[in-house]
Amino acid sequence: MELKDKMAKYWITLYPEAPQKDKIDGFLKNAWGEGIDELLNRVQNNRFYNKEDVLKMIDDIFLLPMNKEIFEFEKRCKSSISYYNFFRPIVNYCFWKYYDRITALNSKVSFDCVMMNNLEEISRYAIKFLVLDVNYMKDAGKLIGADHEEKFRYYEETILSDVNMLRELYDNYYEFVRLAMKMTEHCFAYCEEIIRNFYKDKEELKKKLEISKNDDIDIVSIKIGSGDKHNGKSVARVLLSNKMQVLYKPHSLELDRSFSEFIKWINHKKNEDMFDLKAAECMSFNSYSWAFYVRYNEVKTKSGIGRFFYRAGQILGIMYMLNGVDCHYENIIADGEYPVLIDTETLMHPVIKGCENGNNASEDLIGKIAREHIFESTLSTGLLPYFILGSEEGAERVDVGGLSSVADCKYPYKSIDFVKANSDEVKLRRVYHYIPKAFNCPSYKGKIYEGIEYKDEIIKGFTAVYKWVLENREEVLDYIRDNFKDTTVRILMRATNIYGRLLETSIHPDFLSDDISRRVLLSRISINATKEYLSIVPHECESLVDNDVPYFTCKLGGKDVKCNGHTIAGLIKESPVDAVEKKILKFSNRDMMQQIHYVEDSYRLKESTYEADISGVVFSDASKEISNKEKDNKNKCIDFAKKVADYLIDYSIEMDIEGEKYRGWLTSFLKGNCDKLCEMGFASYNMYAGITGIGMFLLELAKLTGIERYIDATKDCLRAIRYKVNMLGNEKSINLGSYNGISGYLLFMYDANKLFQNPQIDKEIDEMLDIIRKRVDEAEFYDVMQGDAGGIQVLNYIYRDGIGYQNKTLEIIKAIVRKMSDRLFSSDKDEINWIGTDDISRYSGYAHGVAGIIAQLAKVRDILDTKKIDKMIGAMLSYERSFYCVEKENWFTNTDMDEIGNGWCHGSPGILLEKVFLKKSGYTDELLDKEFDIALKRTIELSIGCTHCYCHGDIGNIDIIGAAADVMGDESLKKRCHATYDVTFDKNLTRLYNGRAFRGGDVVGLMLGSTGFGYSALRCAASEKVKSILAF
Repeated sequence: MELKDKMAKYWITLYPEAPQKDKIDGFLKNAWGEGIDELLNRVQNNRFYNKEDVLKMIDDIFLLPMNKEIFEFEKRCKSSISYYNFFRPIVNYCFWKYYDRITALNSKVSFDCVMMNNLEEISRYAIKFLVLDVNYMKDAGKLIGADHEEKFRYYEETILSDVNMLRELYDNYYEFVRLAMKMTEHCFAYCEEIIRNFYKDKEELKKKLEISKNDDIDIVSIKIGSGDKHNGKSVARVLLSNKMQVLYKPHSLELDRSFSEFIKWINHKKNEDMFDLKAAECMSFNSYSWAFYVRYNEVKTKSGIGRFFYRAGQILGIMYMLNGVDCHYENIIADGEYPVLIDTETLMHPVIKGCENGNNASEDLIGKIAREHIFESTLSTGLLPYFILGSEEGAERVDVGGLSSVADCKYPYKSIDFVKANSDEVKLRRVYHYIPKAFNCPSYKGKIYEGIEYKDEIIKGFTAVYKWVLENREEVLDYIRDNFKDTTVRILMRATNIYGRLLETSIHPDFLSDDISRRVLLSRISINATKEYLSIVPHECESLVDNDVPYFTCKLGGKDVKCNGHTIAGLIKESPVDAVEKKILKFSNRDMMQQIHYVEDSYRLKESTYEADISGVVFSDASKEISNKEKDNKNKCIDFAKKVADYLIDYSIEMDIEGEKYRGWLTSFLKGNCDKLCEMGFASYNMYAGITGIGMFLLELAKLTGIERYIDATKDCLRAIRYKVNMLGNEKSINLGSYNGISGYLLFMYDANKLFQNPQIDKEIDEMLDIIRKRVDEAEFYDVMQGDAGGIQVLNYIYRDGIGYQNKTLEIIKAIVRKMSDRLFSSDKDEINWIGTDDISRYSGYAHGVAGIIAQLAKVRDILDTKKIDKMIGAMLSYERSFYCVEKENWFTNTDMDEIGNGWCHGSPGILLEKVFLKKSGYTDELLDKEFDIALKRTIELSIGCTHCYCHGDIGNIDIIGAAADVMGDESLKKRCHATYDVTFDKNLTRLYNGRAFRGGDVVGLMLGSTGFGYSALRCAASEKVKSILAF
């Protein structure tokens, strides 16, 4: 294989999300201006970016004679650095170039101190390939010694002292040498800068530190490496001769100083409902600053804990007002009963066009508005619970919120650790490390207290500040306009741990021996970049290639973004000061209540557990008599549904777009492999979790009650879905599914327009059917949730409703079934061909698997070629039966054959619903009745009591059992369903609908959350008018 082909194949493995050469080509051009072919030609012709220059630099380093000062340094420090002899040429270079410069400063900061700062940093970059080399030498039999430890010492003392072998390592890992020499230059220049600026500012520092004029101070040591590195510099901890410490920051702290003055002004203007606050002090200059330590202190009395969190609530209100972000646990110090922010460089953080401050932008306007709403809410301040989650098995979610404790928590991302460090068996392994002790939470008598324990105090403090702003709006605005507009804010284009993890990967030996491959890896930063965001990618890569975290800024009164001396125009929608002004002008009681709601939601996330869903309900053995109480039950259910609707409307996001009102929601989400809720986000458009499902509930309630509020809210949802539908022509791919696809939109629009009778919506439905017909063959999935079967489900419903569209819906049903027949079934055998359909072939159940497809085919037996449909059903039943476990008398969920599900989505309830539709359709075979009985038995025995929701919980499973009772004509079973629902209703639904619907958190959607609770109540009150959301 040619070198170019080998490299191209390797580079493609760096992009598992998009392993296509043309896509990678685009990423590379975005980052470096050169595509994959240009870079491959560089490799082929040995035209690496820096190799030639670095090799000349290496020549110069190795030609230097040993500086006489190095020997004394080695006596003092050599033992502190593993593999020291590898770094010796660089140390010698430093003595020749920097020793005189540092000693000429006449500071107590020794050359040793600066050199050790440098060695500690660069050794971290070399350690992986040095361990690799030890193992190579061991395997090659080149290590001499009586035991593993002696062999390792031989490697350190002899092999790494061999100039030829050392030179070979330097040449092989020339990209490391480039980075190491750049870091070395930055380190010595930075320490020199710190020392010079200390002497320049010493007298002013003494005043700030309250040191007597007669007392002299000097710098004793400098420790570099706190926080991210920008332009080769990071925060430095400076120890003074009087044992005090200060922080040196390589950028201005003018915003911190302005914030400190603002806090003092608030203290002066506060009302009796507010406590005084503290802010960190600093000395700020144009390009650097001195920050003074805030000491951690315990509170003096237990009541001080409450005052701490009340004050924290006040800070939350101020951060919310000022669009502050990044107030995580590392940026707060608990000074007794005062929470003190120690880094406010991201105060008044702007919204970036197309990026949405996380590069998670959607192309649709409603989604963007919802994300902006999140960004401008209390949820984005960082003070409330905020979870980071690793992607590997065993990673736990970690709450890094500013008022949460990380005690005894491990980072959710693995980092490098040694195994047998001083042995020739040395290895590196990736492990979870404990997070270092933090000082953000208050303590009393040694016990640490978190915000979750004092949530009510946080809310009280927040409310006090919010009301104070309402009462003093103009004065607050005047202060902000006059005092903030000329200061600079840092912009977080991404979570900085994204940069950190990419940089950590980039120091793998593969990339330190090949600067082109390293650039290919770093180009991953452009994955999923929006159009606007592409203008930022080259500047990110310019920083990343030198191992810096990109640093973007802008003036609070301006719109231009700065990075690495470049100006990037057109990214900021409005100046940060203008955005804050607009926000404060929108302060209202409704907004205040919504933000308080988000505070409560965020703490519900923290308390979220799988066990919170266990309903404790059992299927009733008693047949409930429905007589005089029927009317009372109906009224009770309607009243409850109204409460749910009011809750949803009160905490919805109201949007005004070109004079039209739209409505959306935030909801809690699961994330990754974690079984606990982890974040709040836009609830999407779909029927399963989003606007469509909520709109369908509001529609049914509006029809039953005629109440204007519910009618209007339904219209708001309908506008949002119509907006989404009008964008379908621009979608690259479509999903036909009913619960997570466009058929759900069609269902809502169709049902809603039976009430509203809008000719324009009729036209839009007609156009939507045309789009579906044209793009049937493009749809990738076959299941009910997001695929073709879900399309049949909705189209069949509309066809049988008999109010227009019969010809088109029937035509599309035929097209879908024909597509299924052609693609899923062998032409010469009565069996399924699952090639290219890995996902659907894995599952037995209704939502994602074969059962749901069977059910939809059964529904259309009578309007299509029955023999052909029966043949398809028979083949699919045969496949479904391969999941059946005789011992358990139940169906495995997937082809792993190790899990039994208990829901409509996966498990016997979904299998039962499929059998219901087979029976209703008239389909028969010798096993159907037996399977029906087994599925019904297992649903009753195992599927009630697990959780509450429609998808895989009590209200859904009761509905399915009720459908089975209908097809059996079993009135006793139907009464048992009513009795069981009454228990569920009284015990759980009425208790959990307003914030704890799923896993103890605020999930609002139809299939998992509070909307489903309300919909089930409507079904209970008027099942003859409100269709089953699972069995339509």
